[in-house]
Amino acid sequence: MIMIKLFEQYNEYSQVKEWLDKKSIMNYTINNDLTVDVNGGVNLNSNRYNSDGLSEIPIQFGEVSGDFLIANNMLTTLVGSPKKVGGTFNCLGNELTSLKGGPIEVNGNFDCYNNKLTSLEGCPQYIGHHFKGDGNNIVTLKYVPKNFGVMDISYKTLPREVELFCYLSNTKTKLLFKHQEDYGIWNTDGSFNKGRWGIFLQDYQAGMIK
Repeated sequence: MIMIKLFEQYNEYSQVKEWLDKKSIMNYTINNDLTVDVNGGVNLNSNRYNSDGLSEIPIQFGEVSGDFLIANNMLTTLVGSPKKVGGTFNCLGNELTSLKGGPIEVNGNFDCYNNKLTSLEGCPQYIGHHFKGDGNNIVTLKYVPKNFGVMDISYKTLPREVELFCYLSNTKTKLLFKHQEDYGIWNTDGSFNKGRWGIFLQDYQAGMIK
């Protein structure tokens, strides 16, 4: 029988401290529940071909006041990421199929470019500046964050109707983001509801959506 090692975070203070020191993370506080707050930034960027490249985050960060950078690793999950980031959160160039486990609030940019995402489920509810999600295969906008500055994603992987509506029109895109939940354009599983889309489009063309 082949035994598969499941993902487990470190559960001892000494393990957490040893890992933080090995990664040259400074100004940290290890809380009683072993979550880690950092007064400053965390740079875990790598080259996926390096032996030090991360395949998981073995500790649980709490709040990081600066940037949290984990680009170009081999991560398949964001579990362990801080829940609040004061600066930019950058996880581009990994193997992510989901944003679950990631931060809830990011005050700078949120960059998940060039992963294997098909939806935005699990993304932060608040992003202070850019949401950068190009280089993925996003097929649903159901999980768009509630608050963000500018969004960069490829609309060509979305349903054709949505792509044509949003094409080169930031105003129409913002209207879609604003009203898509009210109109139920996306089903519970994130799939496209053509019937509800038709109602939305009819109301838009009639000038009823502002």
